[in-house]
Amino acid sequence: MTAAQSVMPLPDQPSPHFTWSPEFECHDVTGTQYPLDWRVLRGVPLAIELERIRSRIGPFTPTSVFRTWDWHVAIYARMNPKQTPPPTSGHLFGRAADVPWAPSEHMPTWESFRAGILAAAREPGSKLTYIRFYRHDSFAHVEMRPSLTALKVEYEAT
Repeated sequence: MTAAQSVMPLPDQPSPHFTWSPEFECHDVTGTQYPLDWRVLRGVPLAIELERIRSRIGPFTPTSVFRTWDWHVAIYARMNPKQTPPPTSGHLFGRAADVPWAPSEHMPTWESFRAGILAAAREPGSKLTYIRFYRHDSFAHVEMRPSLTALKVEYEAT
């Protein structure tokens, strides 16, 4: 076998229900693509976690996955009140996604949304290590944070 034959081809999309573009790309003005060299070791495992969540809460489109530093700064500059952008955000490293919640027949309450995500994260084999719920903004930030070995869950201050 040659070296070229041993290289794993890049998948066309990270999973059956999620795509590299537009879902995993940065939502900056140029639509910066999810980095090619992260796709197999970061993007696919993240998509597997999103599929796990999807099986619990139903179909959704992530509102943010990968972010460039400039786009990350721009997002935090628009917040009210303004906040300092965290330099270690999983979005910057292709290891995080924001999962939106909207009332639906499948997921009628915030509590059912929260319970579905927590159940997915607690399934055997889950690589999610950090979740933060933002009830006021109706989304959950989910992340495969390599610095954590156990699931950490936080809730926005109300």
